[in-house]
Amino acid sequence: METDEFLTKLSRLLDEVKIGVLSSLDAEGKPHLRWMTPGLLPNLSGCLYAITSPDFAWVKALATYPSVEWMIQNKSVTEVIRIMGKAQIIDNPSLKAEILEQIGRYINIFWKVNAAESNFVVLETVLERAYYFVPMRGERIFIELQQEKSRKEWL
Repeated sequence: METDEFLTKLSRLLDEVKIGVLSSLDAEGKPHLRWMTPGLLPNLSGCLYAITSPDFAWVKALATYPSVEWMIQNKSVTEVIRIMGKAQIIDNPSLKAEILEQIGRYINIFWKVNAAESNFVVLETVLERAYYFVPMRGERIFIELQQEKSRKEWL
């Protein structure tokens, strides 16, 4: 599977389910999972974006442990995508606006746990490799993704 075909599948799946599970390491190197609402930006392929609070401990730990993994699946679990990459925090007003345009209507829970509406940053995951699973067919495809530039490098 080529990168473009994979990104098309990922985009379709995100349009359908709107959520994914993100795994990262805390400051002590212990894994933690959380539900998040990721999105893709049409003008920058190869990266997955979400918003988060800069005050969360796991966000601060990304400086030490930037490797993360996402899992996104449909409701019937007939299609599962796992994505590995490097995450970083970007605090840029234009990027924040672009991300909010894409996923803002799906992040009501975020605003409940992060009361300060202006206190958020963008979590960018530069996608490195992925697995695409179709469990009912026993299909498992590994994809080495083409390295794209981080949006941070453009800003």
